[in-house]
Amino acid sequence: MAAPEIKAWIIIADWNNSIAKHSDFRGRHERVRWWLSTQRKLSCDPPESFSEYDSKKDCCREKLSEALIESNVQDKVDRDKARFSKELHTPLLLREIDPNEVQKKMPVISRTL
Repeated sequence: MAAPEIKAWIIIADWNNSIAKHSDFRGRHERVRWWLSTQRKLSCDPPESFSEYDSKKDCCREKLSEALIESNVQDKVDRDKARFSKELHTPLLLREIDPNEVQKKMPVISRTL
């Protein structure tokens, strides 16, 4: 179900080694996580529960990467700071993840990889 968004799901699954540590998000990652959990009903433990399956599109109804981008500009204080960029941040954040942590938090997807 997450195939097109798998990189965003992996980044979210190991939040503490990815978003929380990156200099563009450090100091505000808690607000980003809070917004994702309250406005998008996203749990980082496990992120697999995000959205619902759309059988017509054969994917999730909502894109996790779009929610992550949107979450970065909710606070007036943060609007002038770097937004999450799939092109810029994804490769950097994926290098920092702990595969064991991802496997613990994403058991369904881990079994299929």
